Amino acid sequence: MKLQEVLKQARLEEKNNNKHSIVYQVFDNNNFDYVGIGGKGKRKGSGRLAEHKGESVYSSFRFQYYISKWDEGFTRSEVDKMWENLKWKITQFETIEEADKLETQLIKDYNPKFNRDKK
Repeated sequence: MKLQEVLKQARLEEKNNNKHSIVYQVFDNNNFDYVGIGGKGKRKGSGRLAEHKGESVYSSFRFQYYISKWDEGFTRSEVDKMWENLKWKITQFETIEEADKLETQLIKDYNPKFNRDKK
């Protein structure tokens, strides 16, 4: 699904089933590029997803993605389109501990391209 779709799904799950912790995976042309976590502290997981949608201040992942694509020679408008077409997958949990365990395992198993803090 695209970012806007998973954001909507995440908010529904938070509201209906109290699952505020989230692990999200991002794929670019079927390449597993990033795994992230949301729902630490008082902030819901959907809040972390919403950061990736923002235009004024980019998330660290979005910044890395854009720089990488610019280095490959793509223009800003081309990268904007690529960003919009990324595929996002989310898994939601009731506790941050469950989410952290999955995130750590995914990083260990797949070593996604844009995860700077390899666990």
